[in-house]
Amino acid sequence: MGLRGFKITASEKGVTLFELLVAMMMLALVSVMLYSVLNAAINFSEKGESRIQIVEQERSFLDLLRRQVHGIRYDPKQKKLQIFAEGDLLKMVTSTSIIERDAGMVLAIYVNDSDAGIIYYTEKVDFYNVDYEEDYQPPLDEMVVLMKEVEGLEMEYAEEDGTLKVTYAGRGHELFPRCWQDEEG
Repeated sequence: MGLRGFKITASEKGVTLFELLVAMMMLALVSVMLYSVLNAAINFSEKGESRIQIVEQERSFLDLLRRQVHGIRYDPKQKKLQIFAEGDLLKMVTSTSIIERDAGMVLAIYVNDSDAGIIYYTEKVDFYNVDYEEDYQPPLDEMVVLMKEVEGLEMEYAEEDGTLKVTYAGRGHELFPRCWQDEEG
């Protein structure tokens, strides 16, 4: 018996090479579209996470500054707050310490290296030391890195109203010490 006795019906036809290629092209096209959507979602998620980290870093830094500014020491002899801010340097005598926790008062020093995007920090327990004049800045290798990848940080102290004005990432913030007194008081 040969193959002559078999009759091929329409339901028994095989798939042609052309039909197989068309199906593979459609599968490839759908796969590329799904990959594009997935890749866009991943990139969007990463940008969102990066933005959240920046906002959290900003909030943490401002909360720390706010606590330290609230604890600034008022010098009754000089009749002014013991704070100095100019350019990339901020110094204040405060009761809120983050390194020397057992110290009652410390000289907190912030240095903003705007070129590198790094904020350095240190504390001096002997805040009354005459060597710590307004222009004193410790060497950066003696300070700890408080934050990295900081852009757009500016700090300025307005003595007339006792306000520390901080600009961070284009947003302005005003911090007020608890013990601020005007010159008449």
